[in-house]
Amino acid sequence: MSDALDTRSQLIDATINALHDIGPSGLRVSKIALEVGISEASVYHFFKNKNDLIETSQIEAYRRSYLEMVIPFSAAVDLSDSAEDFIRVVRKLYEMIFSVERHPIRAARIQVIGAAMASPRLRESLNVINREVHEDLAEVIRRAQSRGWVNPDRDARAIAYWINAQTNGRVLIEMDPDWGDLSNWNEIAVSALLSIFDPNPK
Repeated sequence: MSDALDTRSQLIDATINALHDIGPSGLRVSKIALEVGISEASVYHFFKNKNDLIETSQIEAYRRSYLEMVIPFSAAVDLSDSAEDFIRVVRKLYEMIFSVERHPIRAARIQVIGAAMASPRLRESLNVINREVHEDLAEVIRRAQSRGWVNPDRDARAIAYWINAQTNGRVLIEMDPDWGDLSNWNEIAVSALLSIFDPNPK
């Protein structure tokens, strides 16, 4: 990787971390530059302005957050030898996806989706990422359908988008400190997914 690409990547990584911690309104380009070890003026060799830096970093954070979901799900199908194995792995995967440690990733996704409502650039970029990621996820679901583990009558792409919406929707209860035991929501979410997957619905 060239020095210029490396510096640009470091700026994006530092901005992603700052966005997690303080959000777009609190972000200071001078602090990002200091963290990377360059002058504030040098940041603008890589990005047109502060908003360009923020949106580029939001797009990258959004893209990365989904790769972390699709890759393990694909592995779950490939490593399963039976429907029972598959269900066990899906439950384990959902434990990881719904973990407290992943709350910042879910919250950042929601923040980026909200920002995209007012930004044509973000909206267009997120649509491209969504199409790619959900097609990858749909392909994994189709592999499970071909093995008889997921209802073949279900539209794989619709399932992929539904899984995403369900996962992001967990942020609603995570915002409420009085919600209580989140495991109740988790179990309903997993049960709903498994009922959609059920190759022999009653």
